[in-house]
Amino acid sequence: MPTAFVCGATLKRRCDIIAQMFVDARRAFENGHIEPSTFHSVAELSALNLHSLFETFLEELFLSCLMGESGIEVERYVAPTNLAHAVTVVLRASNKDSEYLTWLPYDKTAERAA
Repeated sequence: MPTAFVCGATLKRRCDIIAQMFVDARRAFENGHIEPSTFHSVAELSALNLHSLFETFLEELFLSCLMGESGIEVERYVAPTNLAHAVTVVLRASNKDSEYLTWLPYDKTAERAA
C-alpha cells in the first residue's frame, strides 16, 4: 500500500503529464495544426482524466490510512488484515448495496472516514 507521500507524488506526476499534453494541444490549435473540435475533445478528456486521477488519489490515500500504512497519524477504529478486507470494511460502512466506491464529492468521503 502506498504512503501518503507516494500517493501525492504519483498524482503530481500524472497531473504534470496531462498539463503538458494540454499545453501541446493548445499550441497545436493556436498554430492551426488541429481543428477546434479536436482541441475541445483534448480539453474535455484532460478534465475527465484529472477527475479520475484525483478520485484514485483519494481512494489510495483513504485505504492506506485505513491500513495504517499512510505515514499520517490517524485514529483508526478498525484494523483490516489486508487490502481486500479494508475494501470490504469501507463498503460495509457505506451502507450501499453497490460494490463500487465513489470518492467524490469529497464530503461523502469525509463522512465515510468519520
